[in-house]
Amino acid sequence: MEKENNHFEKEDHSHRTSSSFAAYFNIICVVAGTGVLALPATLGDSGWYGIVLFAVTAVASIITSKMLIECLYYKEGSRLEEYPDVAEAAFGSVARTFTKVFHYSISLSGACIYILVSGLNIHTLLQDYAPSWNMHFRYWILVSGVIVGVPFVFLKTIREVTLLGVFGALTTLISVLCVAIQGSFQYSAAATSPEYDSVNWSGLPIALSTIAFSYGGNVVFPHVEATMRNPKAWNKTVLYAVISISAMYILMGATGYLYYGKQVKAPIFLSMGKNGGATVGLILITAHVLLAAPIYLCSFAMEQERVLKFDAMAPGKQFLGRLVLRGAIVIGLTLIAMFVPYFKRLMSVFGAISNSIIIFLVPIFCHYKLFGRQNRSITSHVVSLLIVILGFFVLFVGSFVAIKELYDAIVSGETI
Repeated sequence: MEKENNHFEKEDHSHRTSSSFAAYFNIICVVAGTGVLALPATLGDSGWYGIVLFAVTAVASIITSKMLIECLYYKEGSRLEEYPDVAEAAFGSVARTFTKVFHYSISLSGACIYILVSGLNIHTLLQDYAPSWNMHFRYWILVSGVIVGVPFVFLKTIREVTLLGVFGALTTLISVLCVAIQGSFQYSAAATSPEYDSVNWSGLPIALSTIAFSYGGNVVFPHVEATMRNPKAWNKTVLYAVISISAMYILMGATGYLYYGKQVKAPIFLSMGKNGGATVGLILITAHVLLAAPIYLCSFAMEQERVLKFDAMAPGKQFLGRLVLRGAIVIGLTLIAMFVPYFKRLMSVFGAISNSIIIFLVPIFCHYKLFGRQNRSITSHVVSLLIVILGFFVLFVGSFVAIKELYDAIVSGETI
């Protein structure tokens, strides 16, 4: 604990040029991804009581996000730079390596899945509306990789990709509204009412696991907070962002379940059929993931550039190095998305493990190690214990479900 950590930096506010408003949008853009489309089916698994799970997971996410950022400042007058630094400060170099593996798996696999999903979405849209323009889905994955790569290569930091976060957050909100409005028309015109469950106990564990994964984003939070002109506003910023995300999640989940009942499909557009609302929503979600992927990748690339000491290079060499490094990252991820069999299912397995560890478990353990158990209320201890239980529950249940889905995909011959 007392040993000087090489990853500390004296507080330098020269790079803190972004507003809390910009950070708010970046958080929403990163956290609220394509998983929002599966939330109505999640309530189909759990019943109406599943809405409580959104509140539980949102509170846990807010608390662990606050604890993570507090850990960055545990040594007065200095700030740790990135998430793995926190694990090293608390438990040593082995913990740093352990955390880094899961931390990087979320950043890279998340961006890679976004490239894959956006390419498949474009392919689906063109099949339905412009078949003469359509090509094999792998070409559209390649196009998606290029779209992601341009801002990632030419915009250096998360501060500079703030505009992507604003548009990404707005596209998600509009897509949720499209589902709510279009679904209401179909619900009003339906001849029979859907069937619902108040609570489906057997489906609650899977629903909780799915909802918990929908609140991921801790991997980029240190970099988002590092851009804020007023870092003391972090707690309020992440609170408002998670509340906004939860409002969108509940609106999407509740309206989708209300309109289509227990038979609702994932993604929700499969239940809506071919209509204007579904099409606009799919286009906007595709735009969202294309805008969110550079934020994920920027967080990862900034950490590698710091290790390689890019800041010490002349501007020309720095740009060339960034071009080579980031270009290689995007090309590698795009090729994986195009050609690796079962990639999406494999990443679900890694995601189930990584998200539960990074979102819920590591912040709690590190905070207790760095700040001790003293000066905490009984309520604080109880809440922390409940979050740890939640984290382990999601770890085991989520991993089991993801492995089963991978097995089913292999048996059925599915390769995407």
